[in-house]
Amino acid sequence: MATTLTPLQSKLRKQRRRSAVKVLLWCGFALCFMILLAVSGRFLKRGLLQLVEQTSEWQCSEIRVQTGPEVSREEVLALAACEPGSTLGLYSTEVLRTRLLQHPWIKDAAVRRLPPDALQIVISERMCIGILRDFPDLGVTEDMQIVPCEGKPWINSKTWISLDGVYVHAPGMIPQFDPLYSVVRSLKQIRLSAPELSQNVAEIYRMNDKWGAVLVDPLLTISYLQSTEAASWSALNNLIEDTRFRERIDSNSVIDLTVSGFVTLQVPNARAEDSRHS
Repeated sequence: MATTLTPLQSKLRKQRRRSAVKVLLWCGFALCFMILLAVSGRFLKRGLLQLVEQTSEWQCSEIRVQTGPEVSREEVLALAACEPGSTLGLYSTEVLRTRLLQHPWIKDAAVRRLPPDALQIVISERMCIGILRDFPDLGVTEDMQIVPCEGKPWINSKTWISLDGVYVHAPGMIPQFDPLYSVVRSLKQIRLSAPELSQNVAEIYRMNDKWGAVLVDPLLTISYLQSTEAASWSALNNLIEDTRFRERIDSNSVIDLTVSGFVTLQVPNARAEDSRHS
């Protein structure tokens, strides 16, 4: 005798069947996804291996070099030891960069491959801010390096740096124990606090523990300390731009910045002294 289901029991049975079908479908989708993932992973791996094999056989038909006025394209290629026509896969970008950084004028270098057949080298050069008076073929840069400057057309436009004593200098990082280190830091401070004034400094020196500088226009001498504050340099820059101040000075005038917070003008010929708080 057949059992008669109530409407509620019939409804529950249908819901169970639907739930079972959903579970089976989700399991089927998950299984298909896992199979697809495994197969695609193999194809992807095979594709990458083929790409590597092809890359190692690419010929470098072009080397693009971006550099500045101090380092020529020929110097870059010679130092990197790479040339068009070579196999691109033989060049490690890190190895090329390491070679390029050996050049004293190169501050940084970016090397990268440009598929399918090009190599790009971008050079960042150092900037010279001063020339050693005792070694006129050597200059100093803003990142405390000594660089060769022989034959550079701009040598006479840079600030000359004078030191007492005899020191042997060569291209490379300036050691902190070298007296030159503190003088270059002083020049950097002037450039940072009074950029316009720094372009007017013909010479900066440290003689017998006395610090000084010589301006070109107007022609006068500056006496200062290693600890002279940026505000004093900025105040001096403003004074020099004042026409009335220029009328009171001559070639024997001396600017004294040794007193913290003051810019003092000494005019020996006129036996006068003018002092302004910075």
